[in-house]
Formats: sequence, C-alpha cells, structure tokens
Amino acid sequence: MRVTERASGPVEETVVALLAHLVQHQTHHCGQAHVQLSDAGIPPRQLDDFYLTCGRGPSAWAYWA
Repeated sequence: MRVTERASGPVEETVVALLAHLVQHQTHHCGQAHVQLSDAGIPPRQLDDFYLTCGRGPSAWAYWA
C-alpha cells in the first residue's frame, strides 16, 4: 500500500492500482499525440505495433503483410 495525496486528502492505494492508472494514463496521452500529429499532417507511428521475443517473429510475419 502507498499513500497518495488527493484533493480530498491522503488515500491509501495498492501499488497494482497505481501502476494500472499510470499505464492507462500513458496510453491516453499517446493517443492524444497520435491525433495531434495526424491533424498536423505528420504521419504518426502505429499505435498497435508490438515486438516478439524468443525467436517467434518469423511466425507472425503472415499477419503483418
């Protein structure tokens, strides 16, 4: 548990809840930047790219083509 300061006062939250919020917030800002780049006529990077490890990349190429 961690104590975070809120407008209503200190609140105890689990580390899992804090990390989930952090990831969700980061995803939100990534989407905002994507839209702003698109609106400015700059091609943004793909948001759904992912990287495969353990040598499994070749088996996924059929889905990317």
